[in-house]
Amino acid sequence: MFNKLYFCKKKLNTKKTITIFTGNYAPEDTAIGLYTSQFATFLSNKGYDVSVITGFPYYPKWKITETYKDKNTYFTEIIDGITVFRYKQFVPKKVTFKNGLNKFTKILI
Repeated sequence: MFNKLYFCKKKLNTKKTITIFTGNYAPEDTAIGLYTSQFATFLSNKGYDVSVITGFPYYPKWKITETYKDKNTYFTEIIDGITVFRYKQFVPKKVTFKNGLNKFTKILI
């Protein structure tokens, strides 16, 4: 017979892991990039182990920023204690629904 009290007192690792998959993240400081970054930081501050999978910063100019343009296709960094996995995605010069859809489906291939 097992001791129920033993199981109640035994401390288990209960830290939850959350991975956010998004097209926009810090250092983009407008719209979805800003909101997603704030949400990830909030979860991290609440004790969650948060990681983010995203593209390189490009918004609002629709061009990968100077800081990131010469980085490798896949790049990992830590921002505010959150591991951010980046991929160099397609950024259309002309913004259309078809080009926007193409941008997100490229990462699935």
